[in-house]
Amino acid sequence: MQENYAPGSIFKIVTSMACLETGMDPKAKIYNPPNPYNPNRGIIYVGRRAIDDLAPPGEYDFRRGFIRSSNTYFITKRHARRH
Repeated sequence: MQENYAPGSIFKIVTSMACLETGMDPKAKIYNPPNPYNPNRGIIYVGRRAIDDLAPPGEYDFRRGFIRSSNTYFITKRHARRH
């Protein structure tokens, strides 16, 4: 599977189903900010750790986040569900 997909992308399928089952609004949007070192890609910080996003910056709802496999979208939604 690593040949075609990054290992973390497989977990986005499981995370997606869990978020939808627990009542996540699939139309709610988050903003994926540009990476200062690569403005064509997004970035998210978890604590002081920067996690690169292969998805471009911009607004993401569930559909776009899933299609683009946005790290920022799924990390944001995962942490939002914990609060």
